[in-house]
Amino acid sequence: MAFNAEIICRGILSVSRRQVIAAAVLGMSGGLTLRRIIMPQAMRSILPGITNQAIIMIESTSPRS
Repeated sequence: MAFNAEIICRGILSVSRRQVIAAAVLGMSGGLTLRRIIMPQAMRSILPGITNQAIIMIESTSPRS
């Protein structure tokens, strides 16, 4: 779970600060900025890591023959 939180945190931090500033200049609220500006860009770096963690979890719980 901690790995997933770190992946999400790093994905959000990978979005340029300038994007957030531009959204603020346009008058967007924090939630709207997160939903429409930050998360779509962050998902490009979050999805591979989260997928990898899910695969590792599935592999570690499968019965071995």
